[in-house]
Amino acid sequence: PPTTSVAPSGDPGAARPDVIWKLEFSDFKLEDGVNWPRRMKLLVETQVREDIRLGRFKINPKLDAKRFDIK
Repeated sequence: PPTTSVAPSGDPGAARPDVIWKLEFSDFKLEDGVNWPRRMKLLVETQVREDIRLGRFKINPKLDAKRFDIK
């Protein structure tokens, strides 16, 4: 006999509550005339999920063309 499968229909997240995601930028420092954030936090509701801290970096550094050679 042929088999039949029942696939769910509609929005699978419809019965779930909305979740608030926030990305916060802080610890700004001036670098090459631009104010850049040095810390980024990802929050889900009120819990910190990721806390990313940036150290030193260069804006538009010179790149050696050999980096793009196919090996």
